[in-house]
Amino acid sequence: VPGGAVYDLAEDAPQSLGAVQDAIGDWLGFAAPRLRLTVPRVVMTLGSKGADALAWMGWRSPLRSTALSVLRDGIVPARASNVAVFGAIWPLHQTLAQLPATIEARQHARMLLVMPFLVAVLAVFWVLSGVLSFPALGQAAAVLMPAGISAELAKPLVVICALWDIALGLALLYRPWARMACYGMTMTALGYMAAGAALTPWLWADPLGPMVKVLPALALSITLPNLLETR
Repeated sequence: VPGGAVYDLAEDAPQSLGAVQDAIGDWLGFAAPRLRLTVPRVVMTLGSKGADALAWMGWRSPLRSTALSVLRDGIVPARASNVAVFGAIWPLHQTLAQLPATIEARQHARMLLVMPFLVAVLAVFWVLSGVLSFPALGQAAAVLMPAGISAELAKPLVVICALWDIALGLALLYRPWARMACYGMTMTALGYMAAGAALTPWLWADPLGPMVKVLPALALSITLPNLLETR
């Protein structure tokens, strides 16, 4: 390639976003969409502002305003200069045909779709578990007293655990800290379960299942770091 030259490496015929989505969905082996909704521009603008805000927290959403601006303007290559040096650029369907989709690609596509939901649910779970401890501080401390922990020690212990839970939930929302936050959640959940078994074993038989409900959060904190590696 001649030094300093600029080339547009894109296929000759521009395609709509819907056509690209259909082609990739078909390549992955997914069924064609039964319904496609057209989102008003004002909704997309608001969504892009939210995505831009998340970018400051390290989450590189495909809905950021720059990406939407590029999609809106479109990409039209300068075909003559491309063909002279590279020949015709493969169209999308030919490119996909050269790269057979795998089960890993299908799973990757599905999991990336639900990953924001998983992050939000896990963060809310830990933040609320800490916040809700403060209005019922005395009641929460009373649970520890039958295990031989004094009231003077029980209340500070509840406060420390509540603040730690909130810190873990907030740390998960900051992308550079998310993986370490998941590891912290895993260790904390295991610690709570061990402490509960040793100090308050009767909570395992509680009809509302306060200890049993830790298990789904534990499973999610173990799973999420594997998804974060793809972002």
